[in-house]
Amino acid sequence: MKEVLHALAHNEDITILYHGKAMGIIKPIANQVSQSVKTHPLFGRLKDQSTSVEEIMRSLRGDRYDDI
Repeated sequence: MKEVLHALAHNEDITILYHGKAMGIIKPIANQVSQSVKTHPLFGRLKDQSTSVEEIMRSLRGDRYDDI
């Protein structure tokens, strides 16, 4: 498994063989880019809203979590 992960990390395809015949191919994920939370489009989208987090959560939860 270590060699498989190493090959995928180096953008190599892995061919799975069964009795010498190709049965499948494992391909690395193309263009995988890690994204910071702060650069995500949803980050800060409610920054100008005057409603508190507690009020938003209460409206979403309804009466289910009144004791919390």
